[in-house]
Amino acid sequence: MTDTEILNRLKQHDEDATRQYFYGWCRMAYALCNKRYNLWEKENMDFFSLAHEFYLQLAFSDWSKPEKRSPDTKLSTWMVNGFRFLVLDRLKKALTAPVHHEIENIDVSDANLSQEVRKMLSELAETSFEHDETSRTILQRILIEGYTGKEVARELGLTPSAVSQRYRRMMDELIRPYFITTLEHPSACSTVMLDEAEVGAIHYTPNTVNGRIMKMEKKSTPLRVSPDHIRSLEDNQVFVFGSNLAGMHGGGAARAAYEHYGAEWGVGVGLRGHSYAIPTMQGGVETIKPYVDDFIDFARDHHELQFLVTRIGCGIAGFDDADIAPLFEAAMQVENIYLPITFWDVLL
Repeated sequence: MTDTEILNRLKQHDEDATRQYFYGWCRMAYALCNKRYNLWEKENMDFFSLAHEFYLQLAFSDWSKPEKRSPDTKLSTWMVNGFRFLVLDRLKKALTAPVHHEIENIDVSDANLSQEVRKMLSELAETSFEHDETSRTILQRILIEGYTGKEVARELGLTPSAVSQRYRRMMDELIRPYFITTLEHPSACSTVMLDEAEVGAIHYTPNTVNGRIMKMEKKSTPLRVSPDHIRSLEDNQVFVFGSNLAGMHGGGAARAAYEHYGAEWGVGVGLRGHSYAIPTMQGGVETIKPYVDDFIDFARDHHELQFLVTRIGCGIAGFDDADIAPLFEAAMQVENIYLPITFWDVLL
């Protein structure tokens, strides 16, 4: 694909091009800058904060800056250098106080793990996360190879809080049930019930092969599921989408909200028409949570409305369901909030 074709797809807010090229080049630039300036030790210098700010700068000007680059300059070179200039500008304003990441509380050394336990964990990671390379890497690096959570976050280009949340979810939903079953009932094939304080008294049915749990299958339960593709809304329904704080609804669900459901250009938070905007592009998962909490409170106060949540943050913003779904845990008990099935898969 030529530079002109790539730029045109970026201007059209094509998700595949944005992920592969824009965020790919940003990750390359971040790796170079991080090696020199140790960005992970500085507040507000995580990859997502910087990349999202760079994206907004370019999108706000309709990508005119890279269009006007020198004909001799490759688009990739211009993007990498543009990201570096943003980093240098941020460094001038960066605080010097040390940043304490939540992930440090869950780092686990493998010094006392036997070879057998490491083998069991390795098999569990391979079978349970066959199609989820990120989760498999987190489990492998922290529990088996002894890396710190901060090191894993740096390797994957995620925020430490995103790694922390996913790690804890795996511990609660997979690792603890696995060892309870394996150590107490090595050949068990019955239902495992965990402590209510840990996982909400959700029942899992282990699927075993030679006494080893291969995956967890959830017991069926009534769910409030928002449609994968929302074509129209009833009078009392609200389209909940991921936005940016600037309210530039240029692509994906945000564009649909702007064109069809009453979202207003320049308004990146809250209810407008039949749409509700939740900002997702201003930083890591921890920056999204307050807006999700506000949304859940809003939905509780408006029983007359039915809120259909899309997979916010899982498009151009660069997160996945395992990162965002835990933010909606409180919404599980709010009867007028409907969540994507992929969020339910994580929450249950």
